[in-house]
Amino acid sequence: MKFKELSTGLMLTFSIGIIALSIYSTEFNKELHISSLLYAIIIGMLISNFTKVKKMDIFKPGIKFTSKNILRFGVILQGFKLSLLELTNLGITGIIFIGVLLTSTILTVKYVAKRFGLDEELGICLASGTAICGASAIATIGPIVEADEKDTAFGIGAITFFGTLSMFIFPVIYKTFNLDPIFYGAWVGATLPDVAEVVAASGAVQVPKAETMAILVKLTRVLFLVPVSLGFSIWKARKKNGSGEGGGKVTIPLYVVGFVAVVIINSLNIIPPGIEKHIPKIANGVLTVALASLGLKINLKDMFKVGPKPIVVGFIGMIFIQTFGCLGAYFLFG
Repeated sequence: MKFKELSTGLMLTFSIGIIALSIYSTEFNKELHISSLLYAIIIGMLISNFTKVKKMDIFKPGIKFTSKNILRFGVILQGFKLSLLELTNLGITGIIFIGVLLTSTILTVKYVAKRFGLDEELGICLASGTAICGASAIATIGPIVEADEKDTAFGIGAITFFGTLSMFIFPVIYKTFNLDPIFYGAWVGATLPDVAEVVAASGAVQVPKAETMAILVKLTRVLFLVPVSLGFSIWKARKKNGSGEGGGKVTIPLYVVGFVAVVIINSLNIIPPGIEKHIPKIANGVLTVALASLGLKINLKDMFKVGPKPIVVGFIGMIFIQTFGCLGAYFLFG
């Protein structure tokens, strides 16, 4: 596809991304700590539903390119936030705790979504986003299970909303009950979806030990994205073969391979510090632009047809992981 065909849609998604990042960087938002990803989805959704943009063919190729290729590139860049050393720092007991919590959360949310009559793919998006790392997890696993972009966008919107809400509530709980900083950090890191939300909720209490523990637990949790992606790839292949569709084979998308490669490179500490410090901002910027394209594909009429069910399932999932994450963190670190 020629760049000329993509340029108009790319300009639109990048413009929305820049606006979202600008709002995110304001002094006002520094108090709120709301993710640029959420701003991008909301702005894109408003433009899509209250202008004629989505009816104009000139924008469609660029929006499609962004929602597929740039989104996957954004997932790869998330690997620069991680290091395999995180696993050794937390210890085997901590790793088992996170593994059990993530597995039980995924199974529970998937089951609840089924009981509520949601599409299986939407249930998986909600489950993976709640259990692992919010938008990044949904953007990674959604294509593996062949979730459509509507399910991906709904999942990201619901999980980001509850993650943002929890980000404000956690510091209040800490101060009200005078919690132990290490326990608090482990609880926050084990349960909030997005890394930025974990940093905000743990940093808000202004106790370095809490923030250090929260980030350690959270980054270890994100590393589970790889085995979970493999697990869902196996599940999808078996489902296809079992239904008689055929062609069901286990495949690991190239962007997941790229994510793993980037994690390994980052673990080797070979990136110059002057470059390394800018990579997280670049990664967040790319993902923000990508989610703007998903916002542009959200149809409010479709949302109203689905109703509040994704929000309810997301809420139940968040309550589940925060309750059992609290218990696990208390027994291990309290």
